[in-house]
Amino acid sequence: MAEQKRKSATILAMDVVSYSAKMSKDEAATVSELRVCQEIIEQVTLAKDGRIFNTAGDSFMIEFTTTIGALETAIQIQEKVAQHNEDVPNEQRLEFRMGVNMGDVTIDGENLLGDGVNIAARLEGIAPPAGICISEAVYSTVKGKLKCSFIDKGTQNLKNIEDPVRVYFANVKFGSVDPSKFKIPTSGQSSKKMNLVGVVALVIVLMIGYLGFFAKPGDEVANFNKIAVLPLESINGGAEEKSLAVGLSKDLGSGIARSSKGLVVVALNEVPDDVSKVGNSTGAKYIVSGNVRQAGTAIRVGVTLIDATDLSTIWTDTYDREMDAGNIFALQDEIVSMVVNQLVGAGAVLSKDLNKQIGSKGTENLTAYECVNYVRSEVMNTFSAENNQKAIDCLKVAVASDPSYAEAWIQYAAVTSWAYSQRWGGGKEDLKDAANFAEKAISLDPEYGAAHAMRAEIAYYDGDWSKMYDAADKALDLSPGDPTVVGKSAWYNAFGGDCTDKEISDTQSPRDTYEDGSCRWHKGCWELGLRAHQLDGANYDPWDNYLLCNCYNALGDGQNALKVITMVPAPGYHWWDLQTGIAHHLTGNTEDAKIHLVRAQQSLGSHKLTDLYPHFQIWNMHEQIWPIYEPILKKYGFI
Repeated sequence: MAEQKRKSATILAMDVVSYSAKMSKDEAATVSELRVCQEIIEQVTLAKDGRIFNTAGDSFMIEFTTTIGALETAIQIQEKVAQHNEDVPNEQRLEFRMGVNMGDVTIDGENLLGDGVNIAARLEGIAPPAGICISEAVYSTVKGKLKCSFIDKGTQNLKNIEDPVRVYFANVKFGSVDPSKFKIPTSGQSSKKMNLVGVVALVIVLMIGYLGFFAKPGDEVANFNKIAVLPLESINGGAEEKSLAVGLSKDLGSGIARSSKGLVVVALNEVPDDVSKVGNSTGAKYIVSGNVRQAGTAIRVGVTLIDATDLSTIWTDTYDREMDAGNIFALQDEIVSMVVNQLVGAGAVLSKDLNKQIGSKGTENLTAYECVNYVRSEVMNTFSAENNQKAIDCLKVAVASDPSYAEAWIQYAAVTSWAYSQRWGGGKEDLKDAANFAEKAISLDPEYGAAHAMRAEIAYYDGDWSKMYDAADKALDLSPGDPTVVGKSAWYNAFGGDCTDKEISDTQSPRDTYEDGSCRWHKGCWELGLRAHQLDGANYDPWDNYLLCNCYNALGDGQNALKVITMVPAPGYHWWDLQTGIAHHLTGNTEDAKIHLVRAQQSLGSHKLTDLYPHFQIWNMHEQIWPIYEPILKKYGFI
């Protein structure tokens, strides 16, 4: 492994105070205000030779080569935001917390990692609203060199930072809170470790049980109710063992998600270098990890349940089985049952919410299982007509060899409908076949959210809005924590129905204007779309990325559109290049816009708008998105 490059830098971390609450109350106004503030941040940062290296919605990470430059930037941004807020209604004003730290960082491409960054983020978290919190390292460098004075807040224990840090507040009032009177919230953590298994189990029993009864799809779920599932690692690295690890990992994640509506599962597609950061990056309270080892026909699977806050092991077990498909599925079901039991205890409150079988209803045919793994891990992310046809051929054999394998029927429906939506196949006949496959999956497993999401997808392509909404709602009700189900349902709500380009461009409407009826644009983009994006932390499934890119592009927000679409690069796929090109145009980057839009023409084999328009019709975007995109496309060679 190549040696990681390191350097010293000063980091400014910042994000919006109570951003989620403001988005919930009035997301159109919040997004509009965030754009204005973002322009202020970018202008001041550029003038001070800073570099924004990471953003996530309302948060910004900025690198500086000089500590004074970092703090001057922080002060100027706060001043300019405060000046702007003077002309903004109180309920719409945005205030930023800021943290500034100087230290060692690791260079990861354009990104920066390490304690130098992490401490800045933790300082931001304890700063007053519209305030600035700095570390002792920063204070010792800037004291006496700025007009601003500082308030010594003493030594603080920062979350997941090993050594305590002495911190200071900038003694300047930029908003409604006086930093001299602001008290840093205490963590409430005891210095003595409690019996983790007993206490956590009791808390989870009570809280998850409560949410299992009273939470509704769409409600925000607390961190203690979120589980990050890491892919099982292949010990020996053989092709068969790797394939098994991929399939078992995905089934384990979906099995846990399906065990209760109170559980939210974040499935990652690779094991991170630093597992200690998983809790912070995903918001998960627990981590499930493990490994797979195969020797001849024998297979050993080790699974561990970890507390994400301190990486202590709550539960671990090893399973030895013979290598055949029946045992693979029995093994999966056993692991899921053990994890759920460890979290809540047999016969506890959550058991009342376990109203369906945890078992996966798998297959006895290993060939069918391997085919499904291939489709889930490869085909649905490559956007290739050739690979899609291979999947159709493979799944045709799979369902014939095991007609009771519901997951194979779902994937068969998915790739068949995909052939229709991408104009790779035989038109409406493909859609009819896909509908039959989806209904077969539902008949085999009526409580499987993914099967109902597939029914909604067929209805979406068919223009049957009533059936689509019903099926999507059913899917969400059954699988509110499944990122694929939520992402698909978000798309159908955003682009199904009878919205117009004027409704989609209506940024001044209240949040609940387009939440029901025949136009559910807001529900699709800003409720379900953002939730799917949060659940899909590893960008495993691209539904949410393409959805949000269109949503942002439609509002003229090319910068946020680029953030989400570049997370799932697919150069040569016409939709990816098309949306990426539009986003670049909206940011004023005409050079890159031209590159992508010319590439889209090459993928389509045409530069005629009349050849592109049918693709928008299939996705019901001809009345919503086409009028917004068409004038831009004409600037780049489409005629």
